[in-house]
Amino acid sequence: MSALVILLAACTSVRGSAVSTAGFERYTGAVQVVAHSDPPGMKEVGMVEVHGGAQLDDLVKEFRKKTAEVGGRVGKIDSIQTRFDWKTQSSIQGYNCGTVSSPKTCYRTVNRQVEVAITSIVGRAFSSH
Repeated sequence: MSALVILLAACTSVRGSAVSTAGFERYTGAVQVVAHSDPPGMKEVGMVEVHGGAQLDDLVKEFRKKTAEVGGRVGKIDSIQTRFDWKTQSSIQGYNCGTVSSPKTCYRTVNRQVEVAITSIVGRAFSSH
């Protein structure tokens, strides 16, 4: 019996939020990201958080985007944490359910529990305005 497995697991998306603490308009330039110390001579203009099961590069890209949304020219990463959650993953399996004279393929949905990593980046947006 042959089995065709089509995974229907949803792509883990990157989500985030940013809260302005200074009322600045969106910054349209390139946002720098630092992690070692607050950028000198700059004012904190917002709080930023992003999370998801994506690659770290994708999370940092979203962190830059959220930093710019609150007027930040520099995003300072304060913490990176990863937690593990259990998620239900569904797949459709196809199998031979006919006879030799009347071949047929049947399908069934199979659910299984998988452990997924969710990484969060929390930080602050800074600007020189």
